[in-house]
Amino acid sequence: MPTNKPHVSHYDRSIIQPIDFMESSFTPDEYRGYLKGQIIKYISRYRYKGTPIADLAKAQTYLAWLIEFEETRPASETPPNKFLRRST
Repeated sequence: MPTNKPHVSHYDRSIIQPIDFMESSFTPDEYRGYLKGQIIKYISRYRYKGTPIADLAKAQTYLAWLIEFEETRPASETPPNKFLRRST
């Protein structure tokens, strides 16, 4: 579970933080995909939404969670990247 979570007051009434619920109920690939999607979203819009530093910070948070998640996964669970050429 992500350990470097920022405190978000609008989640105070929840028993579990949404990010923790997602990590525990998604498959590893689903959770990985969710984090990657959030990173892409915040990085691709940061110059256009009016809150560039906030969006970059959010992308950084999701990237930290992805790094933490990947550090806890066995190497055998890392899926191949379909966009990379295989060495011959």
